[in-house]
Amino acid sequence: MELTARRFLLLLPQTGQEGAEVLLARIRTELGRPVIGATMWLHDRDDLMLGAALRRAEQARKEALQEGEGTRWKAPTLVMLD
Repeated sequence: MELTARRFLLLLPQTGQEGAEVLLARIRTELGRPVIGATMWLHDRDDLMLGAALRRAEQARKEALQEGEGTRWKAPTLVMLD
């Protein structure tokens, strides 16, 4: 899904981080190595509208830009309830 002219949301159902990293590496090669922010969406823990995951991905993208990295992952925070 295109969010803006230069930002896209890519959802990969039932794909782990390792599989997503392979696809993101291919995308980076094809698109001239853009900076990418990535995260995992835990649909049973995050809100159903993806808000928390989108915020993590944007923070990861900002960190990647600051550090000059290609792809930066921001892990979801897991909350354990007693």
